[in-house]
Formats: sequence, C-alpha cells, structure tokens
Amino acid sequence: MSNWFVMLAGIIVGVLIGILFGKKSYDGCREKVEKLEGDIENSKDELARTESEIGDAENRLKEVTAEVSEAEKAAQELAASRSESIDLESDVAAEAVSDDESAVAEHVTECPQKLARIKGIGRVYEDKLYKAGVGTFWQVATLAADDLAAIFGLKDFQAVDLGSIQQSARALAEETGTAGLMWNGHHPNDLEDLPGIGKTYEGRLYDAGVCTWEKLAALSPEELASIVKAPKWSQPDYDAWIAYAQDQLKEA
Repeated sequence: MSNWFVMLAGIIVGVLIGILFGKKSYDGCREKVEKLEGDIENSKDELARTESEIGDAENRLKEVTAEVSEAEKAAQELAASRSESIDLESDVAAEAVSDDESAVAEHVTECPQKLARIKGIGRVYEDKLYKAGVGTFWQVATLAADDLAAIFGLKDFQAVDLGSIQQSARALAEETGTAGLMWNGHHPNDLEDLPGIGKTYEGRLYDAGVCTWEKLAALSPEELASIVKAPKWSQPDYDAWIAYAQDQLKEA
C-alpha cells in the first residue's frame, strides 16, 4: 500500500514539476515572441521612414533634373545669342572693310610696284603675281585669299601666312599713299640687272613710273638721282644705267 502511495505521489510531483517548467518555458517563449513582434514593428517604422526618405530624394532628384534642364536650355540660348552677336559683328566688320575699300578712288598705273617689298614675297612670288596681272600693294591687299593662294600655287602642306602678307601689303599701300592703285598689266623690264641698283632703288624707279628700258634711257642722271635719292657716300653710276638701258633697246 505504501509503495503505491509513494508511486502516486511521485507521479503527482512529476506532473506538477512538468507543469511548472512548462509554464516557465511558455512564459519565456511568449516574451521572445512579444520581443520579436516589437522588433518587427520597429523595423516596419524604420522601413516606412526609409521609404519616405527615398520618396523625398526622388522628388528632389526630379527637381534638380528639371533645374539642370532649364540651365542647359538657358546656356544653349545664351550660346546661340552670342553666336548671332559674333556673326553680326563679323558681318558689320566685313561691311565696314568693304565700304572702306569701295570708298577708295581707284587709279591705274603703267608700272607695277615692287611687290618683293611685301613681307613674305620674294622674287618667285613677285613674278607669279606680275604674270597674273597683280602689280600693286593695294591689289595684293584686297585680293581674295583663295585667289592669292592659287596664284602662288600653294599646296596643303605649305605654311604660308597669306593674312600676314596681305596686312603688309595694305600697310605699304597706306605708307606710300597708293591705296586704290591698280596696274594695267603691261609687264616691266627687270631693272635689277642694272649695276648697283638693288631692290630698294628699283622699287623707287617703279614708283616713279620708270619700269622699262625705254623710260630709263630717256632720263638724265640728275632726274635719276632725284628719283633714287641715294646717299652721297653711295651714289650709283647713273650714266652706266642709262647706257645699259640704251644697249637693251638696241638689242631688242
């Protein structure tokens, strides 16, 4: 009897202990579940805040994109406006140059000017210009750059500054008071064969209208001296020049 009682008591105690531990386990699990539910709620709140921030960022991005687009449009309009302004200024400048050139009274000379005095022009280019009927500083200065390049026979690899040549020609035309001077195309004699003449003295003879053996032969030494204006310490032999010109006429 006592054994059964002890057994029953043991069972009852075991059940009570199981119930006690089960309740503690249940309470622990419930606490964990409640904590997890709280963490989930917190995560939901954090996710909601993040989504809100993303939405704000997207809206700001749209605003910035619109501002950039407006800025690009304004920049394009400004660039177009400046381009139109530059084109207008260029047209006005070109018209002004054209008006200045057309306002210059043109007159014709029988003798060409010494084009080798232009910076960038040597004997070869001078001869090509003469053959093309271009014989004055003014003609070189006002000639179209493409036409000048064609006369010189320039190739793509040749670095010839045509603009500088034409500026020098214009400066010489203004310096010599021959703006508007045109050449009639009658080819001169090459006076550089004269003893001691040089490019400078030949140019002065050309400027004075002496560009043929015939005209040179008709001058006196005094007339030549007044044209050439050589310094006293370096006077050419004008009599020899006249004699040479006369010999050339006899041989012709």
